Amino acid sequence: MIRRSAPHETPEDQQGFTLVELMVVVAILGVATTAVALNMRDPAGSVRNEAEAFAARTSALRDAAIIEGRDMAVAIGPQSYRFERRLDGRWMAMTEKPFAPVRWDEKTRANTAANGDLRIVFDPTGLPSEPAKVSLLHNDTAIGVSIDAEGAVHVGS
Repeated sequence: MIRRSAPHETPEDQQGFTLVELMVVVAILGVATTAVALNMRDPAGSVRNEAEAFAARTSALRDAAIIEGRDMAVAIGPQSYRFERRLDGRWMAMTEKPFAPVRWDEKTRANTAANGDLRIVFDPTGLPSEPAKVSLLHNDTAIGVSIDAEGAVHVGS
C-alpha cells in the first residue's frame, strides 16, 4: 500500500490568517465591546432617574396634602430633600415611605433659585406657596424639575 503525504508546508508558504480565524477574532471583539457598553453607567440616565423619582414623590406629597386637607412641604437642599406635614401648628418630618428623607447620589447636587435650601408648601387645595425650579447637576449633565403655580410637577432638561 502506497501512502502519499501532503507536501510539507514551510513558513514561507503561510501568507496570513484564514477567513475563519479573522471572523472568530471579530466576533470576540464584538462580544467584549458589548459587555463593556452594557456595564457602563450613563450619568444622564442616573440624574434623569433621580429627577423622575423626586418629581413623583413631590406629586404624591401634593396629592396627600389634598387628601389629608392639611399643609405639607418639601424642603430641598444641595445634597438631600425631605418632606414635612403640619400637625397641631408644628411642622413634623415625614418618615414613612414614599416620604422618607432622600439623599441625592454622591455626585448629584441640587441648585435652586434661592441658592440654598428651598421649601415649597402645598396647601390643602394642592397649590404651592410659590412656583419653583430645581436643577439637578451630575458631572456635566443637568436636568430641571419645576413646580408650576397650579402645583403640577414637570421634569425637563
